[in-house]
Amino acid sequence: MSFGTKAGCEIRRRVVGNSTNPHECAVAAARVEYAAMGFTYKDGIQEYTTYGDWLNCGKAVCSWQGDRFHFDKDGIPIVNYGGSYYYNPVTTAMYGLAMYGRSIHGDRSSEAGLNAATEKLISLQDSRGAFLYNFPYQTYRPGWVSGMGQGLALSLLARAYYRTGNVAYLEAGDKAFDFLITPTSKGGTLENLSSLPGGKSDEIVFEEYPTSPPEYTLNGFMFAMLGVYDWTQVPGRNSAMAGQYFQQALHSLKVILPDYDLGGFTAYDLEHVVSHRKPWIGVNYHATHIYLLHALGSVTHDSTLRHYEQLWASYVPQ
Repeated sequence: MSFGTKAGCEIRRRVVGNSTNPHECAVAAARVEYAAMGFTYKDGIQEYTTYGDWLNCGKAVCSWQGDRFHFDKDGIPIVNYGGSYYYNPVTTAMYGLAMYGRSIHGDRSSEAGLNAATEKLISLQDSRGAFLYNFPYQTYRPGWVSGMGQGLALSLLARAYYRTGNVAYLEAGDKAFDFLITPTSKGGTLENLSSLPGGKSDEIVFEEYPTSPPEYTLNGFMFAMLGVYDWTQVPGRNSAMAGQYFQQALHSLKVILPDYDLGGFTAYDLEHVVSHRKPWIGVNYHATHIYLLHALGSVTHDSTLRHYEQLWASYVPQ
């Protein structure tokens, strides 16, 4: 009898008895799906540098295939939401990062795409420094914001400035950082851990989806952290402050990492802790969690990040 599927797990629990892990069946199903879909964290593994190919995005790791994407006259992908196509700041930034990666690998033709994506991204930025999502999404109205979007913008703007020397990219990045560290209570994307048991108000996170109560989405937080790290490497007015916020965020990440571990797989966010719901598991995001931990670990040399990277890698096929 196979216990690999969720149904098999439930049979096992009836036959053998309840596990001490309340998430056992969900974890079992996620691991089966991860293997069946052929997901891998290895494509994104790299020793991270600000002016390198962002998470190997230029090596075809980032792609925009399928009916959900169209492309504008400059080749920038626009995304289908509810039957209409919109620019998404994360998608635009990732496209620019892919173009940067290809250009440093020798594809000079990609430099036009890098410049076009950077200019398009800046056109989505408002006077506060926020990169706006001008379409409705789930419960969000047009004009919503995301810490992940702010962070990826910083990663692109740092590289675009390095490549071109255009000071307008420094100015846009400094404004983006200003908004990133604006508290969610004031319309920004900076949150604290006070909604978690034992969490403190001086422990910070960058929220991918600002909500009340906060969800603490892990991949978005770590993507934003990479952007903040990148901003420590540029000659902007916020570079030193970015270093301070990066260290604070690193402390918070180490505090909350155990809460994402479901004993065999990872949760997408911490709604199961904050709101006592069943954990939300995005199967493909488990791989993302691993390579983001590796990237952050490579610049911090932190043993806690290394521990969870190895632990979570051990949960899935190598």
